[in-house]
Amino acid sequence: MLRYARRYDDAIAQCKATLELGPNQWPTLDLMARLYEETGAYREAHEILARIANCDAACLAMWDELYKMPGSAGAFDAWLKAQKKPPDAFFLATANACLGRIDQALAWLEKAREQRADLQMTFLAVDPSFDRLRSDPRFDAFLHRAGLPPQPKIMAARRASP
Repeated sequence: MLRYARRYDDAIAQCKATLELGPNQWPTLDLMARLYEETGAYREAHEILARIANCDAACLAMWDELYKMPGSAGAFDAWLKAQKKPPDAFFLATANACLGRIDQALAWLEKAREQRADLQMTFLAVDPSFDRLRSDPRFDAFLHRAGLPPQPKIMAARRASP
């Protein structure tokens, strides 16, 4: 919730406290990496991702590109090609949104809706991963079509920013 409120410092502090209870909690590590990326702390994001089990070099490079690490261009597409089974539609929507591929992100959101990824979309209207879609009227239309709440006024104010 702190991430959705853009209270990144508080969210990072909460993650650190949670990791004291168990240092290898994948969801907390993933969230913390996202928080570091969203605050521009790319090296910290990379270090946390490296701690996550099941993340080989190609996986790590893919996350580096999603988290905007310099020198990682093309890693996501290379990782995706190497997958035996495609990732779920919501992940692909998120990844494409992070990469600024608006058309693809919106198409994958439609697919995720068709696949009933309702739980994953619960906070879509405020999820920082989708900030690049906020200025596109198709994003608002998608939220309406999916039966999700519209972007809060604070999000609408972010439309002018990249």
